Amino acid sequence: MFISRQKMEKHSTSSHPFWSGFALGLISGGIIIATFTTKKGRATLQKILDHSGDLELNIENLLAFIQSDSKANKKKV
Repeated sequence: MFISRQKMEKHSTSSHPFWSGFALGLISGGIIIATFTTKKGRATLQKILDHSGDLELNIENLLAFIQSDSKANKKKV
């Protein structure tokens, strides 16, 4: 009986990771549903998409500036 008790202790599983993942899925699913189904959520999503387009242009301009600056520094050396 002592041996079987040790085996049970070694192989006992916890359902904690399952419930954590389940709760995280419920929360993220609720956020996604609220974002796509409500007027306020769609407006917020549109603002985020508009802003991300601006960021893309800013990043492209920054990369172009860095490239031109690095070329100018190479010419000086």
